[in-house]
Amino acid sequence: MLNELFSVERIYGFCEKVCYFLIVNALFWLSNIPLICFLVFVGIKQIPTYLPLFMITLLPVPPAFSAVLYCMGRQLRGTEVGAFRDYRKGYRNDILLKLKLGTVQLFALFVLWTNTKYLSEYGLSLISMLFFVGFIFTIILTPNLYLLASRYEMKFLDIVRVAVIITITHPVCTLGYIAAFGFMLMLFELSAGTTVLFMISGYGFLVAFMSRSMLKFLEKSQ
Repeated sequence: MLNELFSVERIYGFCEKVCYFLIVNALFWLSNIPLICFLVFVGIKQIPTYLPLFMITLLPVPPAFSAVLYCMGRQLRGTEVGAFRDYRKGYRNDILLKLKLGTVQLFALFVLWTNTKYLSEYGLSLISMLFFVGFIFTIILTPNLYLLASRYEMKFLDIVRVAVIITITHPVCTLGYIAAFGFMLMLFELSAGTTVLFMISGYGFLVAFMSRSMLKFLEKSQ
């Protein structure tokens, strides 16, 4: 009898976690309707052609992704309250700061990509390569930027500075984030219908999981 009760509780707990992931993932996509509209009506292949428009549709992503990381952090620490309440709190906390981070990052990506494209056309391949490296590095910064914004009360420049430092000085975490994103893309290619239900929350969980030791190190060094 006790074994059956224990098994039921474990199954119930597992179902709760699955629902938590599903709801958080759904809330992320609901927060990014402009991006969905672009992908559906314009298409991924048209991103280079309509890059400024695509960048605008990405503006709601930073607070939404920060909310996902906030929820996954609470899930790992066992302090989650509920998917809706956790997501709302993670989304609303310092939302202006997250929007500012996202706007500056997207502007930097736009400038770096534009310079990469046009300098390569004029035969300045070496300078173009430097801008391309900056473009890639700015993308790689993304998990650390919004991980810090979701967990700590920090100023804009402090978040950027610390994100750059930990991206460079913790290559295992950085490579782990890249591998996790690649893994999610692989799953999406294999089974898009199923993966899209967990893709963002799953990636957020992996980022939060891999960053635990790094965040503890930062907290101890303060």
